[in-house]
Amino acid sequence: MPRPDVIGPQLYKKIWGKYDNNWGASVVCVVGGQGSAKTACCLDLAEKKLSEHPKEKIFWHDTVGSPCQFMKVKKYPWRIFVEEGVDIEFYNITKLKPEYPQITFFSDIESLFHLAQYKTINVVYFKSRKSWVAYNKKKYGCSQDDETEKQGLIEFLMNGNVAAGEWQTIFIDEMESLFPPDVNNRTIDKWWDWTVVTSPHFIKECRKSRVGLVGNYHKHSSIHHRISEKLMFHIWGLGSIPKNTRVNQSMVDQCNRGEFCIDHDGAKFGKIEILTVYNPPSEEWVVRYK
Repeated sequence: MPRPDVIGPQLYKKIWGKYDNNWGASVVCVVGGQGSAKTACCLDLAEKKLSEHPKEKIFWHDTVGSPCQFMKVKKYPWRIFVEEGVDIEFYNITKLKPEYPQITFFSDIESLFHLAQYKTINVVYFKSRKSWVAYNKKKYGCSQDDETEKQGLIEFLMNGNVAAGEWQTIFIDEMESLFPPDVNNRTIDKWWDWTVVTSPHFIKECRKSRVGLVGNYHKHSSIHHRISEKLMFHIWGLGSIPKNTRVNQSMVDQCNRGEFCIDHDGAKFGKIEILTVYNPPSEEWVVRYK
């Protein structure tokens, strides 16, 4: 039986390597505690995809209020996109002063797609979290809301005439900010419908349409179970508690920072190491609402 350090890189390469129409894109979660280098794993996958597939667009979600993780990227440029009507600011927490980076504003998902660049980390800030996936629509078994005709990014990439057929990947840093475990329908936003009906449908089906999804979070219970059960690759880092997988706790506990156990659908598994060190930039920024 092949060793874990042999199988691991083979599984990892299935995420970023040669396109395979029969396989489709990959839906991946990277799980680990603080300091496990889970964001570094996402950045490593993004850079590998940009290197291997220069005609694939990469979209990156960063959490408002947290340090800007995209600034750690080593080999490729980043570009900031903000939906019209979103009032945010960038602040240099190293020098304690505002920053004014170049921002590209967009009006809808189609304009974002056209403005987004190849060979670039396209960092996007939407007005609504629903814009990352899709809005509640009657055909998905959900109640209609006042924005039901709007498209989300995954929906557009899967179904739109413009993007259909191309390969794309969305990276979600801090996945729990989009899919928290505790949701309800008590507000007009109807987060229960969105989290347990609309979103799982797209996460399950997106890979068949050549749309990849890579997200990271702290532990298995950090995101809603209807989302986590749709993820095909699990990458377990230091501080994580593996669940529904042949990867056991002792394997994870032996990982050092930057080392991970990886499984495909909880079955075939191995071990990988992220060799690139993604240190914080010399000056760190946060983005926050005004």
